Amino acid sequence: MPIMVKAIDKENYRLTMVASTQDVDRHGDTVMQAGWDLKPYLKNPVILNSHNYYDATEVIARAENTRVEGKGKKAKLIQEWVFAVNENPKAKIIFDLYAGKFLHASSVGFIPRKFAENPDGSRNWYVIEEAELLEVSAVSVPANSAATLAKSLGIDVAQLKEAVDIDDEDEEDIEDTEVEDEDPADEPENDDSEDEDEETAETTDEDENDDEEPEIDPEEQLPEVPAETADEKRARLIREKAAIDAELSTLNTPAPEVKAVNPKVVILRAIHNIDAERKSHHWHAQSGSVVSL
Repeated sequence: MPIMVKAIDKENYRLTMVASTQDVDRHGDTVMQAGWDLKPYLKNPVILNSHNYYDATEVIARAENTRVEGKGKKAKLIQEWVFAVNENPKAKIIFDLYAGKFLHASSVGFIPRKFAENPDGSRNWYVIEEAELLEVSAVSVPANSAATLAKSLGIDVAQLKEAVDIDDEDEEDIEDTEVEDEDPADEPENDDSEDEDEETAETTDEDENDDEEPEIDPEEQLPEVPAETADEKRARLIREKAAIDAELSTLNTPAPEVKAVNPKVVILRAIHNIDAERKSHHWHAQSGSVVSL
């Protein structure tokens, strides 16, 4: 029975909400109501706006008297919402939407802890036997037609199954597919064609080897240079010296004479330059700049 809001107290801004049922939701999941772990939630019984975990201003109410009523398929998670209309303007707006029958649904955020087992021993990822309740949210469209089952932490059970679980039948299907990919028609009909292919390949390799030029060691091409004797070296140096002397004789510009510098003269010149600079400048001590006179 698709009942979400059981009662509304407009004067005190309260309502009674069926937060979850054991019906199959739009994702194909079923949460067993007897498996709810409510202890962590009761320490922080928040009602959020559309599963917004990352903004404290999205807390619109607190839950009171959270409990599971009924057994089996008729079991339901029920709680009273007390809206923070004086503390949060959004809470007043959302309460009025429920009171005006513009909103009817809620959504639970939880962590699955245990899944049911199929008869063959594999996990049934669509039946959640135990779950930890994190929060309940006011939403416009729930996943569960009677209340909601929203995996607000982004846990997609279908993707999780594909990622971590491969049944034996699936493995056999994969092996069969690999065998089918090997087409017998692609195999050669007789051994003669293989022999012909081998002979053709050998002939091609021989032709390629004939076209290749033999490798030549560069060291083998270099002629051996006999070692220079002492007399030959002396004669070569005499020739080189004569050539240098002849080239120098053709230069008309005589080499500049280098005169020795007296250190005392250098010092006197430096003192003279310093005195001349002091007379031509005035030091401005305040700004550290030089002002020419």
